[in-house]
Amino acid sequence: MSPKAATLCAAAFALLTSCNALFGYAPDQICETIIRAQCHFAFACCSAAERNAFATGLAGYRNEGNCVQQLLDDSGVCGNERVVHESVNQGRFSYDAALAERCLKPAIDAANSCDADALLGGGLSDEATECVNVNGFAFGVGLVAAGDPCFNSFECVDPGAVCELPQDDPDDNQVLVTRVGDCRAPANVGGDCSPDGSDGLCEPGSFCNAADVCEQVPPLSANGTGCNSDNDCASDFCDDVTDPVVPVCGDRFADGAACNSDNDCLSDICEPDDAGNDVCQSPPELIVEACNGLQGDDTQFE
Repeated sequence: MSPKAATLCAAAFALLTSCNALFGYAPDQICETIIRAQCHFAFACCSAAERNAFATGLAGYRNEGNCVQQLLDDSGVCGNERVVHESVNQGRFSYDAALAERCLKPAIDAANSCDADALLGGGLSDEATECVNVNGFAFGVGLVAAGDPCFNSFECVDPGAVCELPQDDPDDNQVLVTRVGDCRAPANVGGDCSPDGSDGLCEPGSFCNAADVCEQVPPLSANGTGCNSDNDCASDFCDDVTDPVVPVCGDRFADGAACNSDNDCLSDICEPDDAGNDVCQSPPELIVEACNGLQGDDTQFE
């Protein structure tokens, strides 16, 4: 880095922004991008006391640079990033950097800009389904067809497929060190999921029934339909409060409504009111004043 670039980067740190924009979302960059954002938030945004309280696991480092270096040197911190990178290089996985950015950028941007409300106060929106289903750093799709060699299930091209690895025989007086499996595709609805078929593996949205046949999961019930549990309902709530004898699918209750448990309430809080009756109540307002970047000189590099 040139002296001018270094000066600009130092100035950016002084303004509580970050040079972490230089680190992207490619399979060999993504873990470092996350580490730099986490360490930046811990040291440029939080005081020492706040690091002890909020920056779990990072309070023991001397400064931001030491935090980054130590975490990068720890082979276990990056999870399956190196495995994913190897799969990409060997043609078993197609990595989607745009998906990785969509899933991770909101939290990384919040860390780099000292947005404590987003990180500590629930200000980040819930992850989209496309992000929730990602296995570690495996942002993308597998390229390995059913029956072909694999090392990880995320390498398999068929949705719901698994990489079936050979098991080590405990009685052969040998230790199996390197295991190459093969992708096993799930059976379709109506297909054989017996031990001689897909061995219990069915395509997403179906299950292996008692007759060893993949069966479509029944559609979730609409509001007003009888139910036995929350899992039966499209609303994810089986109302046994309004009518305990004949519960029906419905919506969780707003503040002030009678309730039996936290699960009955939109706020997830069911507590006694002044009269001693259990009612849904709003959560207390969460005000985040910590880690706002207005700390002392302990945030500087050494």
